[in-house]
Amino acid sequence: MAAAAGGLGAAAACGSSGPEPAADPEPAAPPPPEDAVPPLPVFPEGGFPEGAARIGFNENPLGPSPRALAAIAADGLAAGHRYNDPAPVRERIAAHHGTTAAHLLPGCGSTDFLQFLPREFLRPGASSIVLPERTYGWCAGAAERIGAEVVRTPMGPEGATDVPAMRSAIRPGTGMVQLANPNDPAGAGVSRSEIAALADAVPEGGCLVVDGAYAEFLPDGEDSVELALSGGPVLVARTFSKAYGMAGLRPGATWSAPGRCSSGPKGSGGGTSAWTPPRPTPAARRWPTGSMWPRTAGPWPRGSS
Repeated sequence: MAAAAGGLGAAAACGSSGPEPAADPEPAAPPPPEDAVPPLPVFPEGGFPEGAARIGFNENPLGPSPRALAAIAADGLAAGHRYNDPAPVRERIAAHHGTTAAHLLPGCGSTDFLQFLPREFLRPGASSIVLPERTYGWCAGAAERIGAEVVRTPMGPEGATDVPAMRSAIRPGTGMVQLANPNDPAGAGVSRSEIAALADAVPEGGCLVVDGAYAEFLPDGEDSVELALSGGPVLVARTFSKAYGMAGLRPGATWSAPGRCSSGPKGSGGGTSAWTPPRPTPAARRWPTGSMWPRTAGPWPRGSS
């Protein structure tokens, strides 16, 4: 008995008489930095039959023009290892619209500009963006991430954009008004006179951003570029993604009055750009004109223009 007791005592001393003590839990991973760039979304390419029209992305199933493809193959791919100079692109697009390169900047579709404009015009907790309740929400998402107020106005009958409701929602602290024309996804268009009236209601230092991703589909072909060129607080973002079928190539441009757009740094390839507000805001001073893309945080909206 004594030997047995001694054996048990020795076993207990070695810690074998009971369960092993639990190991310390792994320390929790630190949260990502506030300005961390989220991972790019993975589009479900394998979830669609070959040749399917992915209407959730509003892609043009016809693809680019054969002439565009031929030009890309002849001039673009051969120089694909070189950083591009945006100046010729600006000049060609400007000439097509009968104006000068001082009025526009090239970018990555229209979302290049919708991505950072809220950081230029909105201040966390002190300003707001006004936009329809049902519309393309890239600007709204960027505004929420920086802590600005998002004011959504009700839609009109049959999904129409209620411009008077948007005007009524504009306050002295409104830094941005976003209008997609025609609207996405409702498709309703807004006349040039209504857009001009909306621009007149924008407070000093603010901006009306017209997302013209689908401008080519307006019934009367009416566009807002002339309003942007006239000197008012209007910026028009356009893209080659939809009507021209170049969503994967990402060409686009933004229009404004001369002096309100400035090019990105040399060597950036023209994929980044900046808008110079009529009156600099604290947010604009945080992101110097001509800087590279602002840092972003939070989920990325699905799809882009």
